[in-house]
Amino acid sequence: MFRFLYLTRKIKSPLARVRCFSCNSDVIKVQNAVKEALLQNKPVLALESTIITHGMPYPDNLQMALSVEKIVHEHCATPATIGMVDGHIITGMGEDMLKRLATHPSPVKLSRRDLAVGCSKQLTGGTTVSATMLLAHKFGIDIFATGGIGGVHLLGQESMDISADLRELGQTPITVVSAGVKSILDIGRTLEYLETEGVTVATFGNTKDFPAFFTRKSGFKSPYCVSGITEAAELIQSHQKLKLGSGMLIAAPIPKEFKASGTKIENSIKLAQQEASSQGIQGKEVTPFILRRVNDITKGESLKSNIQLMLNNAKIGAQIARELKTTRTKTTTASTTKTRKKIQTNQPVVIGGCNVDFVSKATQPLVHGGPSNPAVVQQSFGGVGRNIAETLWRLNNNPLLISALGSDYVAQLLMSHLKGMDTSGISILPDHRTGAYNAIFNYNGELDLAVEDSDIHRQINTEMVEQHVDSIIVAPMVCLDANIAYDAINFVCGVCNKHNIPLLLEPTGELKAAQGYMACGEYTDVIKYMTPNVDELKAIYEAVTLQQAPSVDFESDLNSSLTKLVGMCRPLLDRIRCINVTMGRFGVFCAANVSCLICSQDFSQTPSPTFTHYPLTPAPKWGWLTHPISNVSGSGDGFAAGFTHGLLRGHDLNASVQIGITIAQRALRSSEAV
Repeated sequence: MFRFLYLTRKIKSPLARVRCFSCNSDVIKVQNAVKEALLQNKPVLALESTIITHGMPYPDNLQMALSVEKIVHEHCATPATIGMVDGHIITGMGEDMLKRLATHPSPVKLSRRDLAVGCSKQLTGGTTVSATMLLAHKFGIDIFATGGIGGVHLLGQESMDISADLRELGQTPITVVSAGVKSILDIGRTLEYLETEGVTVATFGNTKDFPAFFTRKSGFKSPYCVSGITEAAELIQSHQKLKLGSGMLIAAPIPKEFKASGTKIENSIKLAQQEASSQGIQGKEVTPFILRRVNDITKGESLKSNIQLMLNNAKIGAQIARELKTTRTKTTTASTTKTRKKIQTNQPVVIGGCNVDFVSKATQPLVHGGPSNPAVVQQSFGGVGRNIAETLWRLNNNPLLISALGSDYVAQLLMSHLKGMDTSGISILPDHRTGAYNAIFNYNGELDLAVEDSDIHRQINTEMVEQHVDSIIVAPMVCLDANIAYDAINFVCGVCNKHNIPLLLEPTGELKAAQGYMACGEYTDVIKYMTPNVDELKAIYEAVTLQQAPSVDFESDLNSSLTKLVGMCRPLLDRIRCINVTMGRFGVFCAANVSCLICSQDFSQTPSPTFTHYPLTPAPKWGWLTHPISNVSGSGDGFAAGFTHGLLRGHDLNASVQIGITIAQRALRSSEAV
């Protein structure tokens, strides 16, 4: 049984029976296993696919690919093999796709320069190191394992035949684990080129000997070495914190028991190179040709070594990816207990985006496709996190806002607008634009069209947030805007879970709602409060239950629609303690397990859920509240802030919802978001 209330009036109603990734597009597909691992901040290892299409014959190539994915799984990471099938870039290729690549009669070799051509011509092929690095970084993957990277070819100083892998390492901040570079290349000049590009190179192990693919020593030295997995992860973390913009190369020597005979390999390579030259083979076709001929000449010995070094690199890469996740947690919580004893504060923390809003309000019915519509255009300041923080500030709650702005005049105006509020958590990023939101409202004040520039919000990542972890762990409450980077959402949830900090999640849009919720990963039960609108609730319900959400129509059947909200909230209440669904002019629907969550730490005897409908109260017939609706932008954020304000002041759930509704109604009649 459940209680379903209009404020305090019970009614009876039958109970209805009762997760992307943003990179997905028409040409780029992230498979579910990789998508979920990224959203839940779990270790992921990128893998290239030219080793399948051009590095080995069938069926060895397929068996190698499957074995590599298996060993990555065994070391608690998710493999993300990247390739192209029929013009679609696939991240996280399954066995069927791997087999298709392995057996394709004429697969293409796709470097950075070839990706657009491959998509437009609907080609199938393998991505090289450079293309895989580029794509992996776009998807938020930190580590990439391959056999060997490309380099400067012999006599490259004359031919200028230099692999795009080296330039990509210089401009893409990702760590590559490989067995050095192939001995068919000019290793000395390759290392010099990497130095010019600012690439950190370190041999894996207690030696600086730089490996040469089939052999453990090339005769050249790496600038540095890392003794093991932990040291490698710490080096990567330092590199990421510095935001150098370049990549790193971890050169892992082939295991001793699988190294090939140096003399035999060298003689085979020289013979294969002579054959390539005499046959006029050039460019990106040289390496696959030489590898095939060396395998033939050595009667399969080089192929066996190639497979084993790839398995070794995948194992090391997976272990580093896993350690990197735990290293970050260790470094950010090492002094937490001591810090918490020293710092005492009642300052709530808000983490989210800042925008400049351009709002156009039509002064007569809109006509699309014709001449300009007369309107009142106003510039103001918005962003979900900023709106919540400013409202809390104006209610004397002294919040800390953690956000990011570009280095532009808009940021200066916004900071001036917030003068007096604690903006020490706002980072200024020189190479980014301040977020912008452009909305057009019709004559009735309803949103007709909106566009946004919100790339900077994804820069609010773990590294940025962890700078303020000391404030988070002593906050009475944290409000989280789901616009920020998914790794930061997971990090904040983990910190709040560890230190028992109440967390409110504002889903911020239908498209981001499920992704933001799923990004919490194993910490979804740390979300004490959530403030979705109906569309956001539907998206989260579908992500959690894998069932289609029912349609609701408050206008024609309010009671039936409210009952459907009960069905959608119920599965979420197993983890979230209070869900406030904003319903526009139909008010707020509150689904909760306890009456006052911020004061309660023991939920072992949680009562049955309560479902309450709060209709909007009529505007008084006096003062500024008699003004018509001016702007619906920010009203939902106003509710979240008002609700939070009530809880911070010690009010119960009912009173806090009422305060939230009051703030939202005032925001509706304000030309600005707050």
